[in-house]
Amino acid sequence: MNSMRFWKILPVIGILMFFCGCSLFKTKINLKEYVTYSCKGINGYTSMEVRLDTEGIRTDYGEKIDEKKAEAFNKLIESMSISVSKQDGLCNGDEITIRVDFDEMLCDEAGINFTETETEVIVEGLEEGELLDLFKDVVVTVKGTAPLAEASIENKSTNEYIKGLTFTLDKTTGFNAGETLTVSCNADVEAAKESGYVILSTTHSYKTDGMDTYVQNAGELETGELSEVVLEAENTVISETEGSQMRMLYKVTGSSNYLFQYNKEWIDSIELYEMKLLTISDITQVQQSGASYNKLYVIFKAYVTNADHGSDGYFCFEYNNLIKKADGTLVIRHDNQNMRYLCDDDYNELMEKVRLACGGNYDEKEVDISIVQNN
Repeated sequence: MNSMRFWKILPVIGILMFFCGCSLFKTKINLKEYVTYSCKGINGYTSMEVRLDTEGIRTDYGEKIDEKKAEAFNKLIESMSISVSKQDGLCNGDEITIRVDFDEMLCDEAGINFTETETEVIVEGLEEGELLDLFKDVVVTVKGTAPLAEASIENKSTNEYIKGLTFTLDKTTGFNAGETLTVSCNADVEAAKESGYVILSTTHSYKTDGMDTYVQNAGELETGELSEVVLEAENTVISETEGSQMRMLYKVTGSSNYLFQYNKEWIDSIELYEMKLLTISDITQVQQSGASYNKLYVIFKAYVTNADHGSDGYFCFEYNNLIKKADGTLVIRHDNQNMRYLCDDDYNELMEKVRLACGGNYDEKEVDISIVQNN
């Protein structure tokens, strides 16, 4: 009976000896010895920092590995990573598991047997403190039109600690609509802990949404508002010419001969000839001398005639400080149209007059007149 039982358990013993033998010939490495962690700070607002010293493993065991297994060993070290069951918002008493992960196939190839692959940690020793939001009662106010708008800060906090802090903006002007401004505080995070306060951040972002902005690109002019202004300017040329007191042929050509001719003139034909958008080259000119941030030139070509004679004439209307409202509406000040234009019978001479009257240095862009003709 005993002999029969022996033969029954012999295969089991063989299997156990095989696996034990495999482990016996592997290099054992206790991973717990290479895992370090730290957790300091305020209860409820702390993060755990963890580190796996893979270079330490390589240094301690690299020379002990058979040359044939060295490549697998190095790949194994590179495959290792570390994970934490909970890393942020830690409180005293939290039970944390730190686990080392690795490629098990490479482990076998390298002849390595990792032990203590998990480390259990109980969080303790965290200090108590009050979470302090530095920016809760800090108000950022933006006034004006971008990019000339101005931003300011007001600290309305009633907390004595916050009242003594200084808040600054990375930009107080020169920003565009939708740009993010950064508010910084000079608070000392470590010193605040001594006063029992927890400060999570000393910077805060403020998005400048909902701002009006000066028109800077021709694409911003594709609106019905521009078509209305252009039509009004065209009608101004017609009405100014038809007025019996204007003497438009004299005004266009500069020839006094037309002063002695029949005083009945009209526009025989008129077309939108060209449009130009100008933006200031140096923004300080606007701030220091009050120059316009932008200008729009709307230029017509017309044929002015009376009963006996006629001449081509070019009419350039100027509009200043075009604004795109936050809702997308285009604002063009277009009152006193009869005082907004210069004219000449020569296009180049007209534009020279316009540039001399312009004031300031501007970057000039052509505007596709079809945006008006298609509206």
